[in-house]
Formats: sequence, structure tokens, C-alpha cells
Amino acid sequence: MKFTGNGRKFVLRGSKTPSFKIINNQTLTHAIHKGAKLCFLSTTADSYSLNVPTCYTLPSNQTDPLPSSIFLLIDEYVDMFLEESTLPPIRPGFDHKISFREGSQPFNLRPYRFSVVHKDVIDRIVRDMLDHGIVQHSTSSFSSPTILVCKKDGSCRLCVDFRRLNDLTIKDFRRLITFVKNCGICQRNEPDLAAYPGLLLITTSTDS
Repeated sequence: MKFTGNGRKFVLRGSKTPSFKIINNQTLTHAIHKGAKLCFLSTTADSYSLNVPTCYTLPSNQTDPLPSSIFLLIDEYVDMFLEESTLPPIRPGFDHKISFREGSQPFNLRPYRFSVVHKDVIDRIVRDMLDHGIVQHSTSSFSSPTILVCKKDGSCRLCVDFRRLNDLTIKDFRRLITFVKNCGICQRNEPDLAAYPGLLLITTSTDS
């Protein structure tokens, strides 16, 4: 095989009498830093006699099977893995309420621009949330734009830009640091509330 690269000609010739040489990790590290010829590598145990190198491939759609104990554990606690489809009951005094500052005026911000593909994703997410009862049609005088955030796994998360609304609300301060310390929690995470609709219920008496 002949080819040209960066103004130089290269020729690749096959070996008529192939021979394979086993090297250790130190020799491999030295060859990587110093530079080595094009070769085929195959890792093996020290006690294994290598005659002909073998290459194994794993299809992209093939995954390692889970142990049977994992499936038994999932079946035992199947209720924990079911998708929530209803909201919690009304609990006066505990439902979430947005309190506005005195003299706050309603606002209506323009939505952000999205591509056709992203708009279809937003419509699908909103439709699913409506079907599951997570959200409902609002007649509020306030309007906040939405943002579509793409995750590392390729899925999308619908977020709402509440910065303008937060400037008009009365903050409900809670001592989360003391709570976290007393419970012995060393890690904190902000969950996607759309995936956990049973965590809180917004009272119907607020205008938000």
C-alpha cells in the first residue's frame, strides 16, 4: 500500500513470515514514548502461551447481563421503580406557596427561540406532564420562559427561567445546612421535579 502524507511518500508492506513477540508493560510504555512501528497488540496473561493473536469485538447493542440477584431485588421493590402518575393529596399548611412582595406587578416575558426539533421535544415533554397531571393549564398573569437543557445521556430536561419571578417573591428561608448536618448527608443533589411529582404540591390559592 502506497500513500502520500504531508508531502512524504509512505509504503506499507505485509510480512511474508509473520512472527509474534510477547512484550511486558514496561516495554510497551517505552515504545509508546519513544515511538514504534505500526503493529497489532493483544493483551494476555503471563502464563498464557500466545501463538496467534485473537481480536474480540462487542456489538454496541450488547451489554453485560445483570446478576440474577439484581433482578430479584428490583422485583421485590418494584413499587419504588414505578413512574408517578398522580399528585399528592392537599395538605393545608404544607403545600408550596409563592408569596409576592407588596406592590408586585405581573409580567409576561417573551419565550426564547428554539429550533423546530427542540420545539417538538418541548411539546412532547409538556404533553406528557399534562397527561400525568404534573402540570395543568394556567391562567396566571405571570409568564416565565422555558429552557431546554440537554443531558450527557442524550435526553432533554425542560427548565423554567424564574429569575424575574424570584425578584418579586418573598424568600422562604430554611436552614438546610443544619438539616444536612444532622442527617449525616455528605452529598446533595437537585432532583428533576418532573421526575418526582410526589415531592410537593403547589397550592391553588397562589397566582403562580
